[in-house]
Amino acid sequence: MSRIPVACLVFAFVWMTGALVSLRADDEILRNGDFSRGTSGWKGDRKIQQDGEGNKYMLVEADDDEPAVVVQDKLDGKGLDVLVLRFRCLISEDYTGEGVRVRLVRPSGSAVTLTLRLTERGEWMPVTARLRGLRKMDEFALELGTFPGKGSIAFDDVSVRPLGPDDEEETVE
Repeated sequence: MSRIPVACLVFAFVWMTGALVSLRADDEILRNGDFSRGTSGWKGDRKIQQDGEGNKYMLVEADDDEPAVVVQDKLDGKGLDVLVLRFRCLISEDYTGEGVRVRLVRPSGSAVTLTLRLTERGEWMPVTARLRGLRKMDEFALELGTFPGKGSIAFDDVSVRPLGPDDEEETVE
């Protein structure tokens, strides 16, 4: 085999591997995170609302006795150790729960749980969490919701994807 075809093969392999890695870093793992298709892909205590500009969002109303959640399951985390979760939320003025409840749940039922104690009320807030050490989460479900109490939390622009080169340094473990 001449040197030119071998060099071309090596270049093609390196280029394709790099392209696959960069594609994976930008892959969105979640489906319908902007709720433009209503509740498609989501389960649980869900209700779609629409603002005056036609933007759709998910409203989760708190329950006095137990957490109220929306779930998207069968998400692919194969080979990933760090995920970036982003969303916007609007916590109602009358919300009495402990905070925003976020869980990544394995098929076995074990979970990584975050309690985001956000104090803003009545304003849309951007939230970013960099999640590390997600060992053996080849498949998982994302749960977003409230803690027991009164009031509601609205969610929009939900995104879960692998860590990319432009992601911030803040980490929630």
